[in-house]
Amino acid sequence: HEIPIAPSKGEGAVRGADADLDAICLRAARKRPTDRYSDAAALLADLDRWLMYAPVEARRGERGYRLRSFVRRRWLAIAASLVAVAGVGYHLITQQQQLAEVERQRDRSQALASHFADLFDEANPREAESGDVSAATLLERSVQRLQNDQSRPALTRAALLVASASALSALGHSHEQESAARLALELASTVEPRDAALLVSAHAQLSGALLRNGNAEAALREAEAGLSLFESGDAHDPLVRNNLILQAATQAQTLGDTSRARAYYERIVVLTRDNLGDCELLKDYLAAQINLATTVINSNPRESSDRLQEALDLAAKHGLDSQDILLPMRMYLGTALVHQHRLRESREVMEKLLVDAREFYGENDLWRAMMLTNVGMLCVLDGEPERGNGLFAEAHSIVLGQVGPESLRTRALEANQSLVKVMAGDWHEAKKQIEPVLEWMIANGQSEKPVAQYLRIARAYVEARIEPTPEHLAVVIDAARANASWRTYYRWTSDDWVRWAQSQQRASVR
Repeated sequence: HEIPIAPSKGEGAVRGADADLDAICLRAARKRPTDRYSDAAALLADLDRWLMYAPVEARRGERGYRLRSFVRRRWLAIAASLVAVAGVGYHLITQQQQLAEVERQRDRSQALASHFADLFDEANPREAESGDVSAATLLERSVQRLQNDQSRPALTRAALLVASASALSALGHSHEQESAARLALELASTVEPRDAALLVSAHAQLSGALLRNGNAEAALREAEAGLSLFESGDAHDPLVRNNLILQAATQAQTLGDTSRARAYYERIVVLTRDNLGDCELLKDYLAAQINLATTVINSNPRESSDRLQEALDLAAKHGLDSQDILLPMRMYLGTALVHQHRLRESREVMEKLLVDAREFYGENDLWRAMMLTNVGMLCVLDGEPERGNGLFAEAHSIVLGQVGPESLRTRALEANQSLVKVMAGDWHEAKKQIEPVLEWMIANGQSEKPVAQYLRIARAYVEARIEPTPEHLAVVIDAARANASWRTYYRWTSDDWVRWAQSQQRASVR
């Protein structure tokens, strides 16, 4: 009169019994004989099915039972099939996204071509014939037109504005570039889902424009806003990422935050050092190393020369032949070696530099002037003051023509020319040349620059040479002691002057 307890239930539960075995046992023990198995063979057949994980007859008719049984028996194959299907699905979705991106880029390219073609078509024929309409004018009209154009999608307008901003930058119209980039960023920020690549480009354009317009702090904020899209995983292009990091480093350096700038440059080195076979990533790596080297060239010239030599070796290893990168690297390496008083090694680097610089830059480039100046200083310090003076004169002519007489670069060259007279022992002429340069630096807020401090020591030394009184000798010694932290040629040349002054003091005592 009681329903039997299933084998998997109760106090005497049988280990290994499950719902299928429960159903077999309960069917065999049903009260009505017609509800039981017809014979022992039928019971045996159901037990065999249970052992093989096949559906058992005792559970026939249960909803979903056969499907659950099939999954239990074939779970490994089903799981593998699901993974395969998921992979195919992912591939199809990815492919669809890529096709959509290609289509979007195609549409933008067509819109860009159409937009600028329309600008030229709409230019006043009289302006075009007379040549009064310029590329900059057309680009400025482009920005105004896009600001009011409601016929194109916001993202397309934003892409066109980024392209206009880039072109305005190339033409040197940084204020118009800033306006275009701001509008592009505003438009791109209103659309969901976000187009991270477009937002990054807009941040980069705005950052560059702000820096050129003298707002380095805001420029750094925009560069870091662009970088945050890479950190969140929304943006992926390594070249764009590196460009933004280099921008941020430059802006931090402009703000005087050297440690922050160095951290950004070091980040580029870490991100690119394992992919130097890619020419563009190699260039980013070299740019970072050059900037790291130049930030310490005066405070730690040994680190600077080590970094530059490593960078040059890697450039040679990978066959890089970009003289716009290699020539400055060679110049900075030669200069770092001069600061360490390694003049012979510096000559090995510098001598061919002048020939290559003339060939690459031409006659009147400011980079060539900088190289003439650095090689000139090497000559002056290494016993060739006349040759050094000739190189200074050539550099001075280029700089004067490019930036005019009232610039720190021009005055620094005049300071170098006065140093020639110091090294040559022409004391009166040296003093005559030092005085106006030093006066200009003091009047123009440059009195604390190392070059001005060095000129003060040089003037004191020259005055002591002209009249070696105890007072003049003491000024030389005290002025040099105040700059004991220098690590450039300023240090070891002024040390020579101090030793001379000390020897004069000792002689006067005797």
